[in-house]
Amino acid sequence: MRAIRGKGIAIVGVLATVVALAGCGSPDPAAVQSAIASAPGIQGARVKVEHPGAPWNSQTGITIYVADSSTDAVTAAVRSALSELSKSALNGYPVMMDVVQGKPSDFSENNPEISAEVNLHDVTTNLGIKSTSPGTFLYLTSDEIRRVASQH
Repeated sequence: MRAIRGKGIAIVGVLATVVALAGCGSPDPAAVQSAIASAPGIQGARVKVEHPGAPWNSQTGITIYVADSSTDAVTAAVRSALSELSKSALNGYPVMMDVVQGKPSDFSENNPEISAEVNLHDVTTNLGIKSTSPGTFLYLTSDEIRRVASQH
């Protein structure tokens, strides 16, 4: 009985360590945020690594800011952003991306970005992405990111 209790405590300790450390290895998004913000057609970017549901689930959240919200301009901006992302340490993570017309400095708590989000339905068609939620967000797998980036 004592041996079983000791093994149980050891297993719980190992599992707690794995769970605690699982999210610690996330790459710093600052470098890719800077690269995306300076890519053609983009006026700014916000990049963050998220852990939906559990620390070992990693996803990159990207908001890009554009001056021109036409379908062609947004398609080119998304390609530019994904090209920069594909060269970064965040390359292997799925991405949730939205596009906002304006610059980051145009928005505040009293003037939220949601008022200027760009509809991405036609952009998904242009990129050849089968979005599960065509609207204001793109959900991309790492394979889709590599494919779209290779077209840039």
